[in-house]
Amino acid sequence: MKSTLFVAFSLLLLLAVGCAHTPGGIAASTVPIDGRDYMVLGPAKATSTAVYLFNFIPVSGSSSLRDAKNAAIRSKGADALIDVTAESYSQFWIIFSKSTIMVEGTAIRFTAERPSGGSQRSAGRASGRAPAERPREPANPNESMDW
Repeated sequence: MKSTLFVAFSLLLLLAVGCAHTPGGIAASTVPIDGRDYMVLGPAKATSTAVYLFNFIPVSGSSSLRDAKNAAIRSKGADALIDVTAESYSQFWIIFSKSTIMVEGTAIRFTAERPSGGSQRSAGRASGRAPAERPREPANPNESMDW
């Protein structure tokens, strides 16, 4: 009887734990880059993690896409990210859960004029400028689009 109860309790515990990976979104950039030249700074990656007690009481952090995006931009001293991807990971345990959002992209800095180096990358036609279809938005990461 005790061994059956132990096996049943063990199976219940196994069903109460797990993990999940959810692919997020893909975006061309975090701010509109239409008609603007920029310099590529390199790959940028950041995460935002939150821990919850009983899956709903926040214990630490904030699992926010905005926080992860802004951290990735700040990590390179950039103005924005291009070729952006976002993913979320969740772990569920008996008493607590952990949720993490990861943002990856290529960090860029907008330039007033073209530098003479080979690190310049243009965003469009052969002229090096994309068509201006939307109004410009500030390059400040705290004021960027909230995608």
